[in-house]
Amino acid sequence: MSHRDATALKQDLSVVYLTFLDNMEKKVGIVRERLRGAGLRVLNVSLIGSKCIEVLVDGLDPKDWKTGARSAGFGVLDDFDPTNLEGKAKPNKTSFVQRVNHEIKTSRRTRVKEFYREWLQLLGWAADISTPPIDP
Repeated sequence: MSHRDATALKQDLSVVYLTFLDNMEKKVGIVRERLRGAGLRVLNVSLIGSKCIEVLVDGLDPKDWKTGARSAGFGVLDDFDPTNLEGKAKPNKTSFVQRVNHEIKTSRRTRVKEFYREWLQLLGWAADISTPPIDP
């Protein structure tokens, strides 16, 4: 089991990776709106580059959620792992840590902050020390 999956299991959530299948505007708000329009609830949406979207959803079985995402015009990346740095340059790790720290700092949801913070800790990739503590 990956560090991401272990953290998701503990938090009772799933991480789903989507890709854009059309020329939709690549902004978090637009992605949220499109998913909401398909009746899909999300805890967090994070853009990874210009082609991939990381979505946190409630529950441990996102099968129906993935079906809904496909009907909303997204592709589902079942085997994507943003921490697999094999054959990739170090800046990808740096980008990952920066993106995750941004999610920790800006999310209004404690579960989202806890998920990302714990994932970084399990990876052994330190969170930014300027990240404020999570409110109880």
